[in-house]
Parts: sequence; structure tokens; C-alpha cells
Amino acid sequence: MRSRTAELLCLFGGVHARSAGSDKDADVPLNDALIRQASLIVCMEKQHHEALKEFQHYGNCPSVLLGIPDQFDRLQDELVRDLIFQARFHDAALAEAMERGAALLAAQPGYRNALGTRTPRVFGNNAYDVFPQ
Repeated sequence: MRSRTAELLCLFGGVHARSAGSDKDADVPLNDALIRQASLIVCMEKQHHEALKEFQHYGNCPSVLLGIPDQFDRLQDELVRDLIFQARFHDAALAEAMERGAALLAAQPGYRNALGTRTPRVFGNNAYDVFPQ
């Protein structure tokens, strides 16, 4: 997953997911080890999808491009809606997991508040400490 929001929706929906950035200075930069572990790579924008070609293990893993611009805050309602909608075109089970995650987060405002928005760094960001049990 290129999106932390998509990762959280999947995790809360019961699907193992990991977000990673295509930039070298990303909080969690994409690397060959992450690609080898992935069963599917989900990219938000075309440049993220193109960046996959730099990794030697990319050819072994299917990938999808959702075409969602990086202009949203974490867990912003429009982003959640767009992620679920676009995921349906590529992987119904993934979209269903995201829907379950969105429903759980909506029903538990404490989780959503702890995960927060507009906090882009790992240090001091509760979103990197709060995961479902």
C-alpha cells in the first residue's frame, strides 16, 4: 500500500497490509524485502507505480494503480470513500476489508481520534502505535 489510510483500513478490516513510500526519505521507504513479502502492491498514483520498476523483485508481485491523488489527510472521509470505490475494480476482497475497517473506525471514534490526521511523521504520531488486537 502506498497510503497509510489504506493500510489502516485493511488492518482494521482483518487483512495484513503495510504502507511504504516510494521516496527515499519516506517514513517507511519501499524496498526489495517488502516487495518480496507482498502478495499485491497497491499504488495510489502513476509515479508510485512507475517507481516499482526500480526494484529487482517487482516482477514477481502483481500491482494495481488506483489513480487517487495524494491530496488528502489521513482517514479523510473522501479518501476512505475513494479507496474503497477504486479497490472494487481490482480486488473485491480488498475492498470488502477496507469497508470493514472503515465501519470499525466509524463505530469506534476513539480509534479514529488516536490515529489522527495531519501528523506526517512517525515520531509522536499515535497512528504508528495503535493497531487492532
